[in-house]
Amino acid sequence: MRHADSLVRSAPDDGTALFRQDATFCARPGVGGTGITFEPINVPGSYLRHYASQVYVASGSGGGDHGRRAQP
Repeated sequence: MRHADSLVRSAPDDGTALFRQDATFCARPGVGGTGITFEPINVPGSYLRHYASQVYVASGSGGGDHGRRAQP
């Protein structure tokens, strides 16, 4: 599992440093006050979010990490 262009997807390990960064998520205290939130190591301040049957990397405000995908 890795993120690319804000979308999280299944992908084989290609052995690159970028893949390792895109595939590393750190557990953080839940942003909603409970549970756990996952933050990509190479996009600080963004978190895994589920929307419309997809998983994205999005900022706390809900926008995609590059502002390309509208999130609720």
